Amino acid sequence: MKAIFSLLLLSLFTFGAKAQESNHLILDKNAFRDSINAKKVLLLDVRRAEEFEAGHIEQALNFNVLDSLSFRAQVEQLDPATPVYLYCRSGNRSGKAAVIMQEMGFQTLYDLKGGFLGWTEETTATKNE
Repeated sequence: MKAIFSLLLLSLFTFGAKAQESNHLILDKNAFRDSINAKKVLLLDVRRAEEFEAGHIEQALNFNVLDSLSFRAQVEQLDPATPVYLYCRSGNRSGKAAVIMQEMGFQTLYDLKGGFLGWTEETTATKNE
């Protein structure tokens, strides 16, 4: 009986871990740049509007993840089957956005390692307004 209980517990743990596997991939600056340049992608800057206006990656949309209700409403308008490329200032907020979007059914998410700070170190494909 103890063996059956242990096996059942192990099975539940294994299936629970599988259910929480991430479809959120963190890409370094070069892989992120190559991906967004190679094809038309959905690029989301999840920083505040002031940060976005101070500079952002060309073609990015701005959905502020810190404004939870607005962020969710904007994301609901997107197709969850479309791959989404995310970034923020340093990578923390985009990670939070990825978790929210996964919960909302998004299947493929790419996150810029180091965020916009890492991107701007030697990259010029930004837009200042």
